[in-house]
Amino acid sequence: MSEIADQQAPEDWTAPEKKLWAAFLDGTNLDLGGPDPVRSPLSADSYGSERSIRASIIAHLLLDGPKQPPGKPPRLVLKGARIIGRLDVGCASLLSFHFTDCAFDEPPFLNDAIATFIGFSHCTLPGMEARRLKCSGPLWLGGSRVRGQIGMDNSEIAGDLILGGSEVSNPNGPAIDINGTRIAGNLVMDSISVSGHLLMHAARIDGDVLLSGAKLSDPNGFALRGSQMQVGASFSAFQGLDISGGVNLEGAQVEGKLLLIHATISHPLKNALILDHARIGLGLDCGNSRIQGSIRLHHSVIGCQVSLKGVKVSDAPKMAIRADHMKVEGSVFLGGLETQNTVDLHGAQIECNLSLRRGSLRSSAEGAALNADRAWVGGTMQDAVVGYGYAPIRAFSIFMLLFVGAAFWFSVGAVDCNSSTAGLCPVKADEHPTWDPWLYSLDLLIPLIDLGHEQAWDPIGISKIVMIVLVVSGWVLTTTIIAAASRTLRRS
Repeated sequence: MSEIADQQAPEDWTAPEKKLWAAFLDGTNLDLGGPDPVRSPLSADSYGSERSIRASIIAHLLLDGPKQPPGKPPRLVLKGARIIGRLDVGCASLLSFHFTDCAFDEPPFLNDAIATFIGFSHCTLPGMEARRLKCSGPLWLGGSRVRGQIGMDNSEIAGDLILGGSEVSNPNGPAIDINGTRIAGNLVMDSISVSGHLLMHAARIDGDVLLSGAKLSDPNGFALRGSQMQVGASFSAFQGLDISGGVNLEGAQVEGKLLLIHATISHPLKNALILDHARIGLGLDCGNSRIQGSIRLHHSVIGCQVSLKGVKVSDAPKMAIRADHMKVEGSVFLGGLETQNTVDLHGAQIECNLSLRRGSLRSSAEGAALNADRAWVGGTMQDAVVGYGYAPIRAFSIFMLLFVGAAFWFSVGAVDCNSSTAGLCPVKADEHPTWDPWLYSLDLLIPLIDLGHEQAWDPIGISKIVMIVLVVSGWVLTTTIIAAASRTLRRS
């Protein structure tokens, strides 16, 4: 016990480095009193020797530091310091560490490292290399300013990845690279500012992706590239998301909701939002967003509903919205949608309703405002009866089957009113047309035309049941055919 307590820092260490040794040995925080470098940036020389610590000293403590006395947590927590040199802890197992308000001279190197907790809060960094990193807890980078790339692809983070409020700039390439990274918690990027690519291809986030108030900029390409990413909860941006450049989420899977509400996405004359082949479990809502460029939902599968209420689409190349062969388990709401280019719903399958209330769709010189060729909307009745307007022979066959079957019943199966008169009993004995089972069956099946037979005869027993089936079937057939026909005419 006394040997542990009497451990001393090496003699050639500076005064602040010896303080860090003592704080590390005691499991406490060390605050050197430096300013917040993000809000009050200072030159490196302004920190002075009393607030400067060599990166090699930090690496020594994280990799081979003194053993703490019992009851003292093994961790390094440092605030308000300048870190001189390169912090190189790649391919090593690290103790937990957290830097706050620290200024790094060089990008930390954590490739293939293993740690329990990693924190760089309100720090300035010229980049960070952390590829294939394994962290069994959270990783904090919130509120930091990074002038270079954060490379964290193919990493494993067992907690949350916090990037909210940070400013990351690498205009000539990827600013944040988490391609193929697995995050067991949430990916928090609220109010982040990114200049350069945000790469999330094939990333897996078990929790939520949070982007409210984020500003992403890559005018020459896709600012957010998340094709084939998987989100276990929701992908949410409720207010203030501003993206200069496109968003590519082709083939992404979101188990919860994808919410881009009051967002601004600008990629003029190109694809602004790509969700081709995406699968979204609990609905897509882009309410009141402003999109410069086109929206693509080609072959996407969306549960619950799709809402584009109040969305304004401008500067689209040809189609404002390409949603051909999209499948929606609920309704599609286009109320208040404004665009001057085509909305393509060719071959789309919408289980419930398609609402265009107060929408403003204007056709371009090259095509119609709405293309819904071969699309179907509603339940299964129109599909079964008339193939959503494209299978009239099916409806005719059902009609003839009911008509011939009923006429045959009334001809040979119905009990005659009396031995002297064939057919059903008349409602009025002295005022009725000549009994004709074919005309009677036709009159029951066609509700919109009165042939004078339906009200003249009084069926009893099984004949009354047949009569009820014919009347109900006639109304169902008629209303279904009219609805499908009107939709087909609108498409043409």
